[in-house]
Amino acid sequence: MSCRPDLLRPDLPGPFRAAAEPRRVVVAKRKHGDRVDRWRWAGDLVGTAGPGWRVVRHVKGRDVRILSEAGDPEPESTITFRWLGTQAPATILVKLDEVGSLIEVKVDAALPVRLRRGRLIFVDLDVDVVRDAAGVIVVRDWDVFEERLPLLGYTDASRTVAAAGEAFGLRLLAAWEPTLGADIAAILAATATPVGAVAGR
Repeated sequence: MSCRPDLLRPDLPGPFRAAAEPRRVVVAKRKHGDRVDRWRWAGDLVGTAGPGWRVVRHVKGRDVRILSEAGDPEPESTITFRWLGTQAPATILVKLDEVGSLIEVKVDAALPVRLRRGRLIFVDLDVDVVRDAAGVIVVRDWDVFEERLPLLGYTDASRTVAAAGEAFGLRLLAAWEPTLGADIAAILAATATPVGAVAGR
């Protein structure tokens, strides 16, 4: 998958709209230059969030991350919602605990998602914008991006997309801050996600 900064549309997601029926899908994550998936997650496609945005839900204990190579596991959450955009320079993760409280929002700089043989595939570019439960926002892993230049073959276009992903993440979190808690509660209700029941399994 190539980096085409000119094709990006960094529009923020719109209001969430629940699907009539959730559909089982697989989300696959690659690194720059990969031809095969490094990680996969099963999940439910539960809705959309404006043109080009699909929202997938992952449930702890059912939708386990499959590692194609060794690596550190991400912080666990009971429920994770993932926004995947077909024209955006980033993907969005919202991680919730067993009672539905926010653990973390993470925006990964990434190439736009592609649909291929029943999978939603995105290419991660290492740079993240992260908001923790207390509302503190940090940008991280530009140093990892630089270290991996020769290994992953990052280009000037890759850097442009990663910078666009960082800017997107900062804009998203600033815009979302006033209504974040209420929006997540509404999505839980709209998708009939039984948070307490899930945690007790």
